[in-house]
Order: sequence, then structure tokens, then C-alpha cells
Amino acid sequence: MDALWSFAPATEADFAPLLALRHAVMGPQLERLGRLDPARSRARFRESFDTSRMRLIRIRDETIGCVALTPVQHALCLANFLLNPLRHNDGIGSAILRALLAEADVAGLPVELEVLKESPAIRLYQRHGFVATGEGPWDIVCRRPPNPPTTFDRVLAALSSGQARHRVIEHEPEGRSEAISLIRGNRPDQAAKAMVLDVRGGGGGRRHVLAILPGNRQLDFAKVAAVFAARKCGFASPETAQALTGCVMGAVPPFAFSDALSLVVDPDLLTNDTIFFNAGRLDRSMEADTRDWLRIAAPRIEPVAASA
Repeated sequence: MDALWSFAPATEADFAPLLALRHAVMGPQLERLGRLDPARSRARFRESFDTSRMRLIRIRDETIGCVALTPVQHALCLANFLLNPLRHNDGIGSAILRALLAEADVAGLPVELEVLKESPAIRLYQRHGFVATGEGPWDIVCRRPPNPPTTFDRVLAALSSGQARHRVIEHEPEGRSEAISLIRGNRPDQAAKAMVLDVRGGGGGRRHVLAILPGNRQLDFAKVAAVFAARKCGFASPETAQALTGCVMGAVPPFAFSDALSLVVDPDLLTNDTIFFNAGRLDRSMEADTRDWLRIAAPRIEPVAASA
């Protein structure tokens, strides 16, 4: 799935087109069950249509579906997960579900849903860890317990809940900037190279910095020290870097999830429309809209790369 996708808030104006999408997706399944009733379908969708919870699924400027993830007692309820039939079986459904489950794992909550017995989506949910916990005449009730969130989950949840345009890229394990850029097919200057640094002196004690710069540039340690009013700057030890980021070196994403880590980005990286980065795993990368990443990660913007 090569296109960047994002969530967007739904409005009342989206009710009619999403109802039509619901008929297109669920109509054939309901007909096979002898339950096709447009009036009842409209009433049920009307009852569940909450613009504070409903998310549109967007690719470029097109709405291709919707989904709702609603807090209930000690869980999250996934409902109204609808995709344009033309987008079925192209990977986007799995990408969306994976992002929603990452949000749930970060929140430490299970996810519950009901699915029609005739729905082909049952296989999708089973692949992502849902198990049946009950059933009625027409629906199967499913539940997925939370997993401990990884750094990859935290990155995915941040982009998903932040309505960022992004995509996940699966590839062979690789952490070197030049090599992974070749594998992903991006220019080296589009790669967000992440370095965990140790700065000290200047009255602030020892501090840690996550510096982000274009993959084809080298870091200027003196510039970083000046930005943080420190006397010295060097690489943090591998053990410290892993403790602060939750991942091995080469897999560090451009996000600071620890309060002990200050995030700074070189402005030259921000000239790209999208950036590419390893996302907490050596075998997973992401492409994200640069402005969306900047809004969500909220780094300091300072020239920390050596002169080209």
C-alpha cells in the first residue's frame, strides 16, 4: 500500500455519503442473512453516528471510508469500520486496523467489536489477534486484549491519533541511513537520521538530546552544544540510547517519548514534503507528511547539521 493515508474528523454532512457506503459494504452480507432492510439500517447508523468519535479515512483528498473507536467501560469499542469496496484487499484495511490497535495498546485497553457472521472481515480481525467471546443470531462478538506497546506502536499511535498522513513500509532489517534509503527508494536527504546525544556543562548538568537531520548530512556537535548552552556534546552510550528510546540504534524514530530526551531538528530536513524514517524497528519504516510530523513531534528547529 503505497499511498499515504490519514484520519480526519467527520461532520454531519458526512452522514449521507457514509450511509451510502454502509449500504454498499454491508448490503450484500445482510441480504444473504435475510436481514436487508434499508430503513432499519439507516436508523441503526443514525443512532451510532457520533461526530465526536467518527473518523473519516482519507487518501489524498478522497474519503475512502470511516471508523469509530469509542471508550466504553474498561475497553474501546471499534464500530462502523467501512471501506470503499474498491479498496478492499489492497492492504489499507490492515494498515488502519493496525494503527487503531496501536492506539489501544498505548492506552492499555482491550478492543471489542461485533461483526456479521457473513462478513469477510472476520479473517482480518482474527489475523490481528481478535478472538470470539460470544455470538447472537446474526453477529459474532470479538475481543482483543492489549499488548505492551513498543516504540513502533507509540510512533504509529501518535501519527494515527494526530491525523497525520503516513504509511508503514515493511522491509528487510537495516538501520544504516544510506542503505535503508536505497531499500525504501527515498532520496538520502529525505531520511530523518536520529542521533541520541549526551550534552553536559554550562550549568545544566548532563542532559540528553535526540537530534534529527537529513540522512546525507553529518552532525555538528559544537552547534548542538551551543543550542543547549552546554560545554560538551557527544554520542550517548548505546545502553543509554536504548533506555531512552526503547529501541536499538539504527531504529530510532524522530520522536521523543521520554521526558528526559529533548528533540531538535535541523531545518534543512523540513524542506521535504515528506520524510522517511525507521520506526522503532529495523524492519519497519514510515513515510510521513513533514508538516504533520512537525506538528505532532513538536521539536526545536535549530541548525545542528554540519555545513554541506
